[in-house]
Amino acid sequence: MRRFGFRCGLALLAATAGMPIAPAAAESAGFQAPSGNIHCMYFAGDGAASLRCDIIETSNTTPEAPADCELDWGNAFAMAPDSRHAERICHGDAVSDPNLPVLNYGSSWEQDGFICRSEESGLSCRNELGAGWDLSRAAQTLF
Repeated sequence: MRRFGFRCGLALLAATAGMPIAPAAAESAGFQAPSGNIHCMYFAGDGAASLRCDIIETSNTTPEAPADCELDWGNAFAMAPDSRHAERICHGDAVSDPNLPVLNYGSSWEQDGFICRSEESGLSCRNELGAGWDLSRAAQTLF
């Protein structure tokens, strides 16, 4: 299992603590759904990029956490540009930020091979290989 949360967590921790992040070490960009229920961040640096989306509230049952996950599970999703499948991740941080720009319904966001589309029915994100997810309060489907 990839551990996407560590890099994301360091960037988020540094940003929220007011510490500068060196551009070569990490760059980020993000957005949130109009409902405020889904927040996404793109991270890049040191040749490794990833997209992560967190969903705050769901109405369905979350799959059981892996035995080696001692942190939060079920509401965070990540993929790299070369991922063949997106993953639900074990994490100890969050990318939720009410100050992120809103990706209005019917609009798309693109960054380095990732594309996300916001619809009233939920958020769809894919990489160039077709890996990704469809997220809504009712269902979270990974590809």
